[in-house]
Amino acid sequence: MKKNGFVSMTLVYTFLIVFLFLILAILNAYSKQSKYKNAIDDSIDLKIKTKYDYCEYASTQAFSFSYNGKVQSFTSKCNGKYKIELWGANGGGSNGGKGAYTSGIISLKKNNMLYVFVGGKGAKDSSCNSVTFNANSEKVCTSGGGATDVRLIKGINETEWNYYKSLSSRIMVAAGGGGANFATGNAGNAGGIEGVDGTTSSAIALGGAKISTQTNKSTYFGETNILLNGNANSSGGGGGYFAGETSTSTNGGGGSSYISGHPGCIAVIREGSNLPREVASETCTEDSNEVECSVHYSNYQFTNTLILDGSNVDSSYQNPDGTGNGYAKITFVKEE
Repeated sequence: MKKNGFVSMTLVYTFLIVFLFLILAILNAYSKQSKYKNAIDDSIDLKIKTKYDYCEYASTQAFSFSYNGKVQSFTSKCNGKYKIELWGANGGGSNGGKGAYTSGIISLKKNNMLYVFVGGKGAKDSSCNSVTFNANSEKVCTSGGGATDVRLIKGINETEWNYYKSLSSRIMVAAGGGGANFATGNAGNAGGIEGVDGTTSSAIALGGAKISTQTNKSTYFGETNILLNGNANSSGGGGGYFAGETSTSTNGGGGSSYISGHPGCIAVIREGSNLPREVASETCTEDSNEVECSVHYSNYQFTNTLILDGSNVDSSYQNPDGTGNGYAKITFVKEE
């Protein structure tokens, strides 16, 4: 009996020890599985946070820029597509030219910075010292409207808009209308690819044109045309990719608009230049409708582009400002 009892107790203890080890093994496996599951959950949470929560923008979140006479900046907080809309300013005078409208979709990376120059409405000044921000109008009696544009280089200071490297960095421009200092005729409306001429009964001020036709049209690369001490009969040209002509004998011409990626536009060849882009070693001409000719040297390029000259900016594309000044709007479309 004693021997049988010893064997029985041994079997019981052995069973208990095996059972204990089995329980410990199960607990250890469960613990490892739980840690593995938590690690997977943490990884999924991190990926979701990185992809979605990290973007600070809600869909269709918009950023607006009104005229203030200074450069304004926009920094993208998310990788994604953005819609940019620009309205050029109206020219001064009762029959001043109307500003243009441009829009397009562009892909931006996080922390890309763009500089927005919103044009000011033209004005009529009896002392002929009227000045307009971002227009071919300084020291004139009736100034043209300023262009509204987006650039990659801001300029030397916050109020200087005509720094040549900054001008060549423009990737979208909505032109301004010409100023009207004469009762007869009309100032030129801001143009699409080419600005509209300003007129009186006997004279014409040429509107801004494509780069390749500038020798035959307005000669200003969006720069200021200064008439020292003004002139009793001077009308300012509207700002633009190429500004409209300022004139002492007629109403001012409207500026021309531009979008990188818009067929028919012609981009500059490099930073600081106002010469036309070359494609396959051939210079783009005024008849060039290839998209490649329009693409900015930075390779920033828009899709779904639209350019409307001043006469075609109807209620569907009405300037939200409502005062005749320019306006800009950047809308987040979707994350990429």
